[in-house]
Amino acid sequence: MSKQPLVSVITRTRNRPELLAEAVASVAAQTWPQVEHIIVNDGGCNVDSVLAPYLPTRRIVLLEPGAVGRCKAGNLGLQAAQGEWIAWLDDDDLYYPQHLTNMVPRLVQSGLRVGYSDPHCIRQSRDSVTGAWTEVSRTVPFSRDFSRIMLVRETYIHLVTFMHHRECTALLGGFDEGLEVLEDLDLFFRLAQNWDFLHVAEVSAAFRIRDDQSNAVTALRKEFVETRTKLFQRYIHIAFAELLGQVDHGQALIGDLRSRVAALEAQILRGKGDNA
Repeated sequence: MSKQPLVSVITRTRNRPELLAEAVASVAAQTWPQVEHIIVNDGGCNVDSVLAPYLPTRRIVLLEPGAVGRCKAGNLGLQAAQGEWIAWLDDDDLYYPQHLTNMVPRLVQSGLRVGYSDPHCIRQSRDSVTGAWTEVSRTVPFSRDFSRIMLVRETYIHLVTFMHHRECTALLGGFDEGLEVLEDLDLFFRLAQNWDFLHVAEVSAAFRIRDDQSNAVTALRKEFVETRTKLFQRYIHIAFAELLGQVDHGQALIGDLRSRVAALEAQILRGKGDNA
């Protein structure tokens, strides 16, 4: 690769400095050399002490717009991003050191504008005596190649593994600020209307679920179900073209099978004639 493009990693955070410190450290540990880290403090506590160790050597931008909400915070990060490629890392998620190195060259070589890898799901439980968080399990909950039909049926992409060219959101916009949850899924659906996604089938990042209801998925179950239904209705059309393509492919296979059967029947009949 003649030129290594700059990647903008956008992190939204609010009142979780200990988790943020781990997220920032995971970005600082990236083997990809061209990285800027944009941190949007969504009305939370001061995070200067978290960032101070990295400021002398790392390209870090801190935005402090006040309490604007998750979607607005993400969009402010997008506006500030200078990178050719955009990656996402919320404050409770982690990158493994090779994440960006695994993703960027493959996206560039593929010519695609959107990609994702596979995540670990790390479940943690808090010790009632020490207060320390311990890992209960580490699994790979999904690893699926891109399909619009399957994207409508189930969520198999996690934002922590997601990367896109800046032109994608420049054209279609960032997060829908009218959504309380699942703004990432809405973004996946919108981009899937215009681009195919590259799947890099390697685990290169992780998201964490804690048993204290701090994870949005567990804390806002009702909102997730309602929003998932609304997004299904809004974007079901993206699966139609792929579904029709599968139907056409199936019909072609049936036609080929019928031709083979007809040829075999003709051969059998010729054999019977020769033996008469």
